[in-house]
Amino acid sequence: YRQPILTEPFKTLTDRWVITQLSPIFRDDGSYNGYLIGNIYLHEANPLQSLLGVHYFEDGSESYVVDRSGILIYHTNARRIGEQIRSNPVIEALIRKEEGARDIVNTQGVAMLAGYATVPRSGWGVVIQRPKALVLARLDELTWRTVQRAAPLILITLLIIAWLASRIARPLHDMAELASTMEDPATPERLRGLKCWYMEAAQLRRVLLNGLWAMHHRIRNLKHESTTDQLSGLLNRRGLRAAIDQIIAEQTPTAILVLDIDHFKK
Repeated sequence: YRQPILTEPFKTLTDRWVITQLSPIFRDDGSYNGYLIGNIYLHEANPLQSLLGVHYFEDGSESYVVDRSGILIYHTNARRIGEQIRSNPVIEALIRKEEGARDIVNTQGVAMLAGYATVPRSGWGVVIQRPKALVLARLDELTWRTVQRAAPLILITLLIIAWLASRIARPLHDMAELASTMEDPATPERLRGLKCWYMEAAQLRRVLLNGLWAMHHRIRNLKHESTTDQLSGLLNRRGLRAAIDQIIAEQTPTAILVLDIDHFKK
């Protein structure tokens, strides 16, 4: 087994937890020349404390490392080193060589958010966890700060959107009002005077004008047909009555000539 070896943690006769590391030594020609053996005393200053000690916060956060069997080999609380915590669901996941994050409840009954991953070469599992309430409070604070900083921009954006929406809707609103007075002869002229600054509104105005022209043309034809005799082209009784009413209303001096035409049909 001329490969680096890292033993499982074990307890010495002096009640100290130790991990032994064996590293093979080779000569310049590549031949095997023995092992270099070193011990890591887990309760004393060691590389794990140097690497993970910077993650310790005075807010209930914890960082710890377990070996392949679930024994604590580093913890922010040094008194827990050597403890078997395999019943922890995060440790079970690490033993299966999984990594990720999840909600857990620690041994003190505090809800925590834990992130965990394995170290491929050693098989150790590293866990960093923090009280869930503190994480959520921090997120709430960041969210509030973001809203405060973004509020002016959001307000300006909403005002611009409202202004653009009013400009877009104005021609449509005016055309809708004019559509309710389509029978008015002045409506086409008023419709032509509308300011339609974008293509869709201009196309809609053109369609409305065409429709008004067709409708008024049809109304004129119907009016002519309803007040005119089709054979002679003269006013019929309805047309004559309307003409007399107009003369009376305008008080126009008028003479009426009555003719009796024999054989009119011929």
